[in-house]
Amino acid sequence: MKKKEKPTKKKIDNLAKFKEESMGGKEELKRALKAFKNFVIIAADNLAWSCLALFLLVLALGALVFYSYGVLAEKKEFNDLKSPLQLEEKTYQEVLKVWQKQEEDFNKADEKDYPDLFERFSVKPVEKIEETLEKD
Repeated sequence: MKKKEKPTKKKIDNLAKFKEESMGGKEELKRALKAFKNFVIIAADNLAWSCLALFLLVLALGALVFYSYGVLAEKKEFNDLKSPLQLEEKTYQEVLKVWQKQEEDFNKADEKDYPDLFERFSVKPVEKIEETLEKD
């Protein structure tokens, strides 16, 4: 079994140096947070210019997305679509059955006669009122 080595001065110095270096990351983070807070304060002081800058940034991003998905998609040629689309007959029949079932259910709902829930609250025709008056 090895004996535990006593920490030497060199090892202690190396450990202290390592701790100082790792603390530098915290200070950089603090500096970055302080810079961000200053940026927010400056942006709040110049609110009109900040809104204009954000609007232009969003406009530029929107134009980039439109160009990449709208313009480039029209220009690109699709070589894969030259061959006809192949469907599996079994899967197609299953999907067709589901669609037919849904259409039948939809049509059944149209044929079904639902009771009038508001019948007793609706206005009675004049003839019904006259009949009830004659009975009294």
